[in-house]
Amino acid sequence: MRLAERDQELSILAALVGAVDEGGTPLAEIEVRLAEVRWWLGASQVGRQFDALAGIGAADLSVPSLALLARRLAWQGRPDGAARVLDLAEEVGPDRVEPAIARVWAHHLYPGVVAAPRGTGAGSGCERVVASRPWVGAAAELVSALGTGSVGLVVACAQQLVEQVIARSVDLELLHLALFALLATEKFDPDEQAFARLAGVELPARFRTAVLSAAAAHALSCGDLRGAVAQAAEALALVDDEADSVPAGLAVGVRLLALTEQGRHEEVGRYLLRPLPENCTLTPYGLLRLRARGRHHLATGAVRAAIADFRACGYALNGWGLELPGLLPWRVDLAEALTELGHFEEAHEWAVEQLAHVPASDSRTRGLALRAQAGTLSGDEAHALLSVAATVLERCGDRLEQARTLAVLAERHRVAGDVVLGRSVLRRAVKLARGRGGGLALAEMSADEPGLDEVDVPEEHRFEHGGLTAAETKVARLVLRGFTNREIAGSLRVTVSTVEQHLTRVYRKLGVRTRAELSELVGA
Repeated sequence: MRLAERDQELSILAALVGAVDEGGTPLAEIEVRLAEVRWWLGASQVGRQFDALAGIGAADLSVPSLALLARRLAWQGRPDGAARVLDLAEEVGPDRVEPAIARVWAHHLYPGVVAAPRGTGAGSGCERVVASRPWVGAAAELVSALGTGSVGLVVACAQQLVEQVIARSVDLELLHLALFALLATEKFDPDEQAFARLAGVELPARFRTAVLSAAAAHALSCGDLRGAVAQAAEALALVDDEADSVPAGLAVGVRLLALTEQGRHEEVGRYLLRPLPENCTLTPYGLLRLRARGRHHLATGAVRAAIADFRACGYALNGWGLELPGLLPWRVDLAEALTELGHFEEAHEWAVEQLAHVPASDSRTRGLALRAQAGTLSGDEAHALLSVAATVLERCGDRLEQARTLAVLAERHRVAGDVVLGRSVLRRAVKLARGRGGGLALAEMSADEPGLDEVDVPEEHRFEHGGLTAAETKVARLVLRGFTNREIAGSLRVTVSTVEQHLTRVYRKLGVRTRAELSELVGA
């Protein structure tokens, strides 16, 4: 661990432990602080300790410790316990900042279980809280704006939160909230000054996981499958024992979606053999896992299973009154699946409904919805929609979905009798898909045009420099395929520590610092 990162973590831990005096502190209070220290240090099974404290020690806790316990219970996927502890904290300290922050976070994670934050204006009882910490009001406004679809307000509040993030315990949840909101509204920009600042400073592992997960999701939205897999895997490697926690759903979902798009269905299928985390469908982060499962079903021919997953996503989001098209475009997914079964009328309705929920701009979701609508039509109308969709996807930077749209357009040209134009458009689509390593899209194109040359998407990569040993090369290859350190250890039958040591030497020999840089170096 880098020195600056360790210093920041120790600073957080010192603040936690320093709140406990030498005498007169209830045992439950001390146990909450120690559990939090263990959590920041990445200790395993700490979630059970939080569960136990919620069950037997909550009555002896101070308001700050109750709020902290509620935050951790929500993080670990215990919404009922979080709501109960949070109600107790607000009953004891109705105008304290700690419960206000905890409720914003818990409601964001579980909008159908944990009640929304109270207003932050005059008469709300929170005036003193907001006056001393204005970002609490911004966080509450952000959660509310996600529900009303006020994209401009979402962006303003999220950027305010990101600009004020420092390595404090409470800022971790606020960072997750801001990044999720920007991704969901398709407004995340990694070149924005606030994000550039985060990328340029040393952060504790849990903060870096949040930033890497967002970067992975953005890479996926640009069709950068290799970058998405590498960054999601790196994010998960930093919290290896918490892959089932609620916020980890973003990185897990992105990784599974990217692997599916690469055509690596066996890997995704093996992962999906494990059950979804408890209460998965009660949180938007869990729906990201559900959507990824649905896309895997659709890619492997289990269309009815895919439809069930997409409908479940829509049912939950409608119940919460949320539109999150940048991460969960469930109507587009559903329209594509229904089209596969020949249910064109219902598919058309869902595509049109999705278009009604996105502005008339160059958003990625609009491009996907236009293509889905075109799939239910024929003739000139379909051609026109596909042309617009391809242009929109090009402008928003998603080369992979642009390629897929061009391939559909090429097929329409061929059916209309313009074979030469069709093959010309298809060649461009293949070139774009090749550049993104889109194994699934390339397989779809080959199915439509059997005469196409086979496109080789390599499973392994050559390391022609760097002097890697055989063991280091094995680890590097598995890293490039998106495996986490724990999965690599299981595959090679070595310890996680051994994998980490090999990977450290790989980075040093090749002059890189992250999985993403390794992927870029070898052209994975």
